[in-house]
Amino acid sequence: MNGKFSTASKGFTLMELMIVLGIMSITLMLTNMWLLSQIPQWRLNGAVRQVMSDL
Repeated sequence: MNGKFSTASKGFTLMELMIVLGIMSITLMLTNMWLLSQIPQWRLNGAVRQVMSDL
């Protein structure tokens, strides 16, 4: 086998790294958006718990 695929690959290509970075960025962006949308609900739940414990 003297073709161009005869040597073992020793790392990732730039394209593979960019694809993984893109997927990670999108995942983090969606997670961040979900977390930011949940903050008001968490605050409301905390306030309700506080009122219930004060009664």
